[in-house]
Amino acid sequence: MLFDAIDMVILPVSDLDAASAQFERLGLFVSPTTVNESRASAFRLIPFGGPDNLFCIELLSVADPSATTPFVQGFGNVADRGLSQLNLLVSDTDAVLAELGKHGISAATKIAGGQGKDRYDVTILEPLLDAATTLGLIQYGQSMAERHAAFASQGRHTFPAKRLDHLAAVAPDLDASCRYWDEVLGVPTVGEVVSPVIVVRQVKIGDAIFELLGPSSPDSPIRQRPPGLGSSVSLEVPDLHAAIAQARAAGFDVPDHRIGTLPGTIVTQISADQLSGLTMQLLQYV
Repeated sequence: MLFDAIDMVILPVSDLDAASAQFERLGLFVSPTTVNESRASAFRLIPFGGPDNLFCIELLSVADPSATTPFVQGFGNVADRGLSQLNLLVSDTDAVLAELGKHGISAATKIAGGQGKDRYDVTILEPLLDAATTLGLIQYGQSMAERHAAFASQGRHTFPAKRLDHLAAVAPDLDASCRYWDEVLGVPTVGEVVSPVIVVRQVKIGDAIFELLGPSSPDSPIRQRPPGLGSSVSLEVPDLHAAIAQARAAGFDVPDHRIGTLPGTIVTQISADQLSGLTMQLLQYV
């Protein structure tokens, strides 16, 4: 497989500190601010998982509003509108680009940051309609275990989120998107869940699932949603009832649990208006 894991999703926010405070109130550790001076961008990371399945939500903002970098000039188009990009972990960006190039896929933007072992390189691919999301390739100077250890030395969550379970995107054409992920990106469909209103096709990348969504009936509400990455992250928790109680104690409005779309699960969610445009689904396997 070309991709090692789902590494992160990008959540552009107009106020980095205010957005971080919402997640911290829930009991989540948010890393210190890192500034990329060449882009005039600033970000903070919320890590989940362990040394074998690390995943991050990146809160991304502008570091210098007076700068005239392409990032700053285009930021108003994505700020506070939910998730904007899915980054996939790779061990050799050049090798992956060479393979994707056989299918006519090329890089649109390259971003570098950090130094030495802290270095990271992000390559954003040109728009891929059938991929159903903007994709980035990310390569680090550190292993996943080393990056996990670095986060653990800075702080830990008090909220009981174990790991990323899945992300989802509405496919412009479900069958075409599944073929694209399989034949072009090299990630085959591993499962399907059909409900009265939605078809969920699952592709597995590392320890987590990326879901491609389509309608299963003419009146499915999914038909009203535009194609693209949904602004929701599903995190597995060991005890959903305890997680709900802790979130409510922190002042969040959280519904009682319900049976999940995925077999053998119960779920609830913290709405996007409480977490800077990100809907956080909490999921327990029962």
